[in-house]
Amino acid sequence: MRVKINYEAQLRIAAGISQEILDLPDGATLHNAICHAADSHGEPLTSRLLTSDRCVQLSILMFVNEQPVPPASMASCFLNEGDTILLYPPISGG
Repeated sequence: MRVKINYEAQLRIAAGISQEILDLPDGATLHNAICHAADSHGEPLTSRLLTSDRCVQLSILMFVNEQPVPPASMASCFLNEGDTILLYPPISGG
């Protein structure tokens, strides 16, 4: 199955691209997609997306088809052909 992933802000810089198409097996979850993206781009994207035990950083905001996905739900968020994932890093400022 093919899904689109969009990277915002520092994640775009770390990935070196703003968006890409991922080829994933049927039944893939949001967590699977994020791990796949991290593995395909290496450092520094991996360290911005994943903890050392391959959990997604809790500070990352995740959306599938414009619907927010809380971190606790990403392993049970099954993707479908044509879905769009949007990843936002933590935003700081004042």
